[in-house]
Amino acid sequence: VCREGGLDCNPASLVSYAYRTAVSPHLAARMEGRPLEWERVEADFRRAAGRYDFVVAEGSGGIVCPLRYEPGRPEKTVMLADVIRMTGFPLLIVADGGLGTINHTVLTASYARSAGLFVRGIILNRYEKEDEMHKDNKAMIETLTGLPVLACVPAEEE
Repeated sequence: VCREGGLDCNPASLVSYAYRTAVSPHLAARMEGRPLEWERVEADFRRAAGRYDFVVAEGSGGIVCPLRYEPGRPEKTVMLADVIRMTGFPLLIVADGGLGTINHTVLTASYARSAGLFVRGIILNRYEKEDEMHKDNKAMIETLTGLPVLACVPAEEE
C-alpha cells in the first residue's frame, strides 16, 4: 500500500516508536528500555507533515493510556492527547459496535473534549446493521455525545 501511495515503506520513516511487547505503550517502552522522547515525536511529525500532502495518525493504547510515564517525574509524562494537540489533528474515535461501547465511547469523547481536542466524529467497527443492540448503541452514542457516527464498518470489511 505504501509503495502505491508513493510512501517510503521503511517502518522507521513512518512511526517514531514501535514496540514488540503487547502491553500499554509506556510499559512496553520501559520493558524494552526505549522510552518515548517528545522531541523525536515532534520532529518526526514535522518531517512527515513537510513531506506529504496528507498525514493520518493512529493512536496507541487509547486516549488515556500514557505513552510515557515515569513515577516522580510528571514533566516526562506524555499522553496521546499531548500528541494530538501538537499535531492539531481533528480526532476520530474508533469504537467497537457491540456491548460496552456506549460507556467507552461517551467517556472517550468527554475526555477528549476536556483535553481541548476537536472530535470530528465516531466510527463503529464490527457493526452488525441488523442487530438491535448495535443500532441502539449507534443512536445512544450520537445522542449522548452530540457527535455523528460517520461510518459503521461490518466485521467482514475490517
